[in-house]
Amino acid sequence: MRPVAVSVEGPTEREFVSKVLSPHLAAFGLYAKPIPLNGSVSVARATDDIRRLLKDDGYMAVTTLYDWYGFQKRQQWEKPHQLESELHAQVSGNHRFIPYIQVYEFEALIFAGPDETGEVLRNPQLPAKMRVELRSCHTPEDLNDGYDTCPSRRLKRLHPGYDKVNHGYRITEAIGLDRIRISCPRFGGWLTRLESLGSAGAQPVTSEN
Repeated sequence: MRPVAVSVEGPTEREFVSKVLSPHLAAFGLYAKPIPLNGSVSVARATDDIRRLLKDDGYMAVTTLYDWYGFQKRQQWEKPHQLESELHAQVSGNHRFIPYIQVYEFEALIFAGPDETGEVLRNPQLPAKMRVELRSCHTPEDLNDGYDTCPSRRLKRLHPGYDKVNHGYRITEAIGLDRIRISCPRFGGWLTRLESLGSAGAQPVTSEN
């Protein structure tokens, strides 16, 4: 297995990478290792972590999984891909680095599977309520990032017992990455790029989406 380091925001993303993403990438000869920042994410903190990981030649690539919603001072960049480009520039365009920012939050992935979410949370009324939230959005990634309307607070409002760390990875596992990538095309593009690392001659480049 060829290792890929994934700098993640916190325990929710750590569990997702360990228990959902890494098993998926194993079919491509890859092992995804989560490296938590465990705290607020900024360009400075992220860059320090990314540079440290890139110094380790044992990793064939380094990528990130940070939420756009919680990224400090993100208002400096109009779009997530611009922030990704900034992170890429901070490490001088290193070809082993694949920057990725999740729009708007990890919970967008959960909205890709209302039925599975209801099953995992044992709430049969939840799927219909989640679909109402999605009516005004083209994709789950379009759920907006207002304080009361970001994906995590929408889900928490619909099901107060939702726990990010304990339920997040279990729900995405139940939905399956192939389903999620269709509903969340930006995430799907990142997943495809990671899978391509298992192909001979593939090299990561900066996201354009």
